[in-house]
This record gives sequence, structure tokens and C-alpha cells, in this order.
Amino acid sequence: MVDISILIQDSKKNSTTINMKYENEDDAIYMWSEGNYACDCNRGLFLIGDDVECGTNKFGVTLISNDREIIYTDMERVV
Repeated sequence: MVDISILIQDSKKNSTTINMKYENEDDAIYMWSEGNYACDCNRGLFLIGDDVECGTNKFGVTLISNDREIIYTDMERVV
């Protein structure tokens, strides 16, 4: 198991950081890039605690490994 820190941010620079455990870094990257957490409706639950319209341009994430290295980011999608 690996601990991954996930920074979630919106276009207004509101952000939160959560920590989650994954079997490996690839599983974490998949979950946030293509899996359930890739959609704004799920990311909104983490950041604002409420449903938002589905999409892919309201929230960006940066995944940080145990070694403090960025292993994934899609912050450029936030408009």
C-alpha cells in the first residue's frame, strides 16, 4: 500500500488536500485520470462537499507520492 496526497483545486484557487491509500501509484493515477474521481461531480464532493454538474473543467488535481514527487497532475484543465 502507498499513501498518496491529493491536492484538489478549482479555478478560484480554492483547494483542499486529502490523503488516500492505494495498492500502488498506478492505481491512484488511474482513479483520478480515468476512473470515478476524474469527473467534476465526484471531485466537487471532496472540495465543496456538494454535488456539481458533471464535467472535466471545474477541478484539477495533483497527486503527490510518499517521496514528495508529483506523479500526476491535470491542473491545466481548470478554466
